[in-house]
Parts: sequence; C-alpha cells; structure tokens
Amino acid sequence: TTPEPAIIYINPAWEDLTGYTLKEAEGQNPRILQSGKTPKTMYPIMWNTIEKGKEFHTDEIINKRKDGTEYNAELRVYPIMQDDKVQFYVGMQTDITNRVRGETAKTEFMSLTSHQLRTPLTAIRWGLNLITQKGKLNAKQADILKDTHSATERMSETIDIMLKLSRIESGQMPVSKKNINLCKIFRDLKEQSISAAEQKNQKCEFKCTKNIYAVTDASILREILSNLLSNAIKYTPTNGKIGFSAKPIGKTMRISITDNGYGIPKKEQQKVFSKFFRATNVVDTIPDGTGLGLYLVYALTKLIGGSVTFSSKENSGSTFTVSIPITSTRNGKKNSHR
Repeated sequence: TTPEPAIIYINPAWEDLTGYTLKEAEGQNPRILQSGKTPKTMYPIMWNTIEKGKEFHTDEIINKRKDGTEYNAELRVYPIMQDDKVQFYVGMQTDITNRVRGETAKTEFMSLTSHQLRTPLTAIRWGLNLITQKGKLNAKQADILKDTHSATERMSETIDIMLKLSRIESGQMPVSKKNINLCKIFRDLKEQSISAAEQKNQKCEFKCTKNIYAVTDASILREILSNLLSNAIKYTPTNGKIGFSAKPIGKTMRISITDNGYGIPKKEQQKVFSKFFRATNVVDTIPDGTGLGLYLVYALTKLIGGSVTFSSKENSGSTFTVSIPITSTRNGKKNSHR
C-alpha cells in the first residue's frame, strides 16, 4: 500500500483469502476488510509503530471477506523506508481461523472439566477434614492422610488456575481499575508468604517507596505478584534470598521479584510464558507443578494493560519484572512519587 494507505498490489493468495480481485482492491483502503470485531485499541498501536518505521505484528485481527464471512488473521506490516521516510507498507496476512477455533474449543473444554472436577473435589476435601477431626489415627495413617490432603490442595489450585485461564481466554474475566496503594499490596503479600519462606530459611526483602499508587485492578495485580513470589520461594533452595521492589519510571511502575534460585536454562527461556512449560533443571528436584503459573501471570498482566519480562541464569536465579501504567494522583491530588 501507499502510506495513506491505498492498495497498489495484492498477490493471488490474498485474492483467495479475501475474495477481492486486484482490480477490485486497487486504490482501496485496506479497511474494506474490517469486520468491526478487531479490538479497537489495536489500530492506534499499529499506526504508532509502523509510522516510526518499525515492523508490527498481531494475531488479534478479525477480518471480513467480500462475501461477508469472517476469518481470524495474523497480521505483519513492514514499512518500506527511503531517506528516513515511509514510502510503502507491505502487509502479510495468515489465516488462523482453524487455530483460533481449536484454542476456543480447548478453552471451553478446560472450563467444563474444571467445573466438573470442583464439586467432587470439594466433597473429598470435606471428607478428609472430617476424618482428621473425628478419627483416631496411628502415625502411618496420619502421614497418608496428610499426603492426600496436600494432593487435593494442589489439585484445587490447578483447577482454580484452569478456571481463571478459561475466563481470560473467553473474555469473561472482569477488570475493575481503581487507584490503589502498592505498598499495601506488598504488605499483604509479605504476610501471605512469610510462613513458606521461613520453612526454607529464606530471607525476603520487600522495598516499597511510601505512597506509590497505580490505577489498576487490585485483585488481578495481587494474583500476578502472588504467583511470581510463590514461584521465587518454590524454586529457590534453602537459605536463599528473595527480593521484592517497586520503582516508578515515567508513567510506568516496574515491580520486580528477584531470587538467587535454580534459574532457567538459556535454551528454554523463549518458552517461559507458554502453557505447561517447566524448566528441565527443576523437574526432578521439584516434581510438583502444572506449568500454568507463568502463563497465567502473562495473561493477567496483558489483561490489565501491562507487560511482564524476565532475566535469568541457570543456577544463579531469576528476576521477573511486571510493568503497569501508574497514576500521579492520590485522592485526586498530585503525587510526585518521591
């Protein structure tokens, strides 16, 4: 297309995908494909990126063919520059309709399965608690009951994660953004994690500048940070160190969770936020784990308009950083964040 943009050329694959011929599409704006169902926030981000001469990529496109049928597309747009000025844009679409349908089916199955498992699991946990309270057990029976109770707790946590993921992926997870005090969330997380850290004789250091506020969903942010903190404790050996800090940079708040634990092998780091990923260097040492925790963190962070990044070195530890938009107001007044 031209920078305006107006279509000047399409290849035969584009004709097959959209139903438009070159003669019909030439001179048209690519918006002839818009269905109105693509997230509206995507377009300003796209233009802001490509007008600066940078490549743009998204898999959130829902387009409409000439005959009115819709399809999901992965889109890449490449600016063609000359003398630091955009001369043309080259757009590449990949039809991912079948992939999206498959992911939707998996999400629906996961939701249905989670709901079906929750009821009998609740009954099992109730029965175990009743035996613990009423039964007279010998040492071996008590150990078996303790292990069974721990297994049901892990299963309950897995079901809870599956339900949250299915709600996020189906667009049914509500987001309620308010002006929140980050230090209060830090204090809550510290109280929540202190027991687990003490059991491994780990030192946890929480740093929070006074009166740091952010406009976000408090419960979702707490869930994100709780997962990262719990991972840091879990994957750091006895006598390890955990660091938790927040720092405002411009209009962004960066919250970092650092540990000196097992770390993630370099060759596996590109998979960290994928479903069911577990680093090979911890599978034998810590066999319990679903591989869904970091995927949930990634999905929840994206849901509140933030981002999550990490740096890690095997046997030296990891740092996960969550960046979220912040506000400079507290009860409507200017807050300098000093």
